[in-house]
Amino acid sequence: MLFEKKRLMAGFNILKWLVMILIIVSTFTLSSCSPDPYNLHPQAYKVESAVMGGVALDMQEPRQGSGEYILLEGVPYYDGGIVWKAYYLTDVEITPKVGDAIRHRKSRWGEIFGLLSRGVAGENAQNEIIPRASLSELTEAEKKLMEEENRDREIIISAFAKGKKIVLTEIPAVRRVSAFARYQLLPPGVWVEREPGEWIVKGGRDYRAKVMAREPIELKPVDDVNATQPANNQESEKASEPVLLSPQPRVR
Repeated sequence: MLFEKKRLMAGFNILKWLVMILIIVSTFTLSSCSPDPYNLHPQAYKVESAVMGGVALDMQEPRQGSGEYILLEGVPYYDGGIVWKAYYLTDVEITPKVGDAIRHRKSRWGEIFGLLSRGVAGENAQNEIIPRASLSELTEAEKKLMEEENRDREIIISAFAKGKKIVLTEIPAVRRVSAFARYQLLPPGVWVEREPGEWIVKGGRDYRAKVMAREPIELKPVDDVNATQPANNQESEKASEPVLLSPQPRVR
C-alpha cells in the first residue's frame, strides 16, 4: 500500500514537471512568433489617435538659450477651457522634426480623410497612402498632399526605429505595426491593403453602396420662431450670457 502511494506521488511529480516544461516552451515559442516583438503598437496607436482624434496639439516655446522642445496635447475641460499636458512616447524622443511631423499630419487629416472617403486613395500595408484611382482623377495639390503625408509618416517610423534600436532590416515590420494601428481607427468604407496585393474595404465591400442607398435627410424649416425662444426671462438671460474661457491654457 505504501509502495503504491509513493509510486503515485512520483508519477504526479513527473506529470507536474512535464506541464511546467510545456508551458515554458509554449511561452518562448509564442514570444518568438509575436508580430510586435518591440511592443510598438501602443506607441503607434497613440500617434494615430492624436492625428485622427479630438485632441489639440501645440508646441511649447523653448526657453531662451535652451534646446528643449515639448509637444503639448490638449483636451476639452468641462468648464469650457482646455487642459494641456506633455505629449510623450515611450522610448521615443520627440524631436522638433518628429513633433512637427505629428502636428502636420493632424492639420491635414481632414483632407486625407476626404481622399479616403471618396475612394480615390487607400492605405497600403507599408504605412503609405496611395492612389486607388487613375492619377488623372487627382489634382496636383492632392498628389502633393499624399507625398507630404507619407514623408511625415516615414519620419515617425524612423523615430520609432531609433528609439527602440531596431535594425534596418526590420523597419518594414515597424511600418506594418503602424499601418495596423491606423486601420483600427479608420472609419468603415476606406480601402485598406490587408496583405500585400490584397485590398479590402473596411466594413465590407458593399458598405459604400449601402451608405449611398440611404434616404437623404430632409431638413424642415421651423415655422414658429417663438418656439425656439426660452420660456421665461431667467432662461433668456442665462442663455445670452457669454462663456468666458481662460485667457491662458492651464496645464494640469
